Amino acid sequence: MLIRVMFDYAKSHNLAGVKVPVLIYGINASNIDIARLMNHSDKLKYKPIVFISPESKIASKRVMNLPVYYIGDIFTKKKITTQFSGIVITPREIDRKQKQWIAEECVKYRKELLSTPPMEDWSGKENIKTLKKVKIEDLLQRIPIQIDIQSIGQNLENKTILITGAAGSIGSEIVRQVCKFKIGKLLLCDVAESPLYQISMEVKDKYPTIECIPLIVDVRNVTLIESVFEKYTPHVVYHAAAYKHVPLMEEYPSEAVLANVLGSKNVADLSVKYNTEIFVMISTDKAVNPSNVMGASKRIAEIYTIFISKT
Repeated sequence: MLIRVMFDYAKSHNLAGVKVPVLIYGINASNIDIARLMNHSDKLKYKPIVFISPESKIASKRVMNLPVYYIGDIFTKKKITTQFSGIVITPREIDRKQKQWIAEECVKYRKELLSTPPMEDWSGKENIKTLKKVKIEDLLQRIPIQIDIQSIGQNLENKTILITGAAGSIGSEIVRQVCKFKIGKLLLCDVAESPLYQISMEVKDKYPTIECIPLIVDVRNVTLIESVFEKYTPHVVYHAAAYKHVPLMEEYPSEAVLANVLGSKNVADLSVKYNTEIFVMISTDKAVNPSNVMGASKRIAEIYTIFISKT
């Protein structure tokens, strides 16, 4: 036993200078075994220096001769924060809120967040290599949606695409995404002059082969928006034009109805009239059981869009 202890000490001491200091979340048998394997593994660059616990009463104890800190103190005390470079968690052993908080704090303080499967899922010491950096999708407690990019590209190839609200935060990102495909003509529709000019210039600079046409058009004006459909007959329509700020729409409910309901109705009706192949209406999570004017107006637009798609 003495020889083993001396060997472990010598080994960890020799590697200490090249290993990255990390914290281990939890002090159960599984986490202690993980810490031991990290100390003894030549293949890992991480070295445990502290155990952290969700229970404040366990703080100030020692495990494996390492201190135990309360999770709430880790990012609030500068002395502790500067000692480590990352936190190792076993996702199945942490509730969702705690895991989300740790992830946000790691991003804030530029620390690595590493995950490892429970010890019972390991087939041997070599599985220590499964220690990996946590990605955002790892925090979702569902299978991430995989988008069929190839299929989308085929649907947009050589097509005339109309994007309403093209200068907004969502609309401008849709513009950037569709420009990655071999589209035909791109119609950018918005009422905000300066942002519309900026996104159109961005497209022309980055994608000079795409015919980009900025249009200052209000979707509430059915005559004006119909002139766009009549002239260009778009194959694909992304309807992102909307008022989205909840507090402002509480002050001006009529504007929310005019833009989000009437405007959506105009674009949807014209898409049907001019045989648009694909119509996509961008909605919001606030349309689910809406508790404000903005959410209610978007929910009405959703219901109308669903209705005309079935007629």
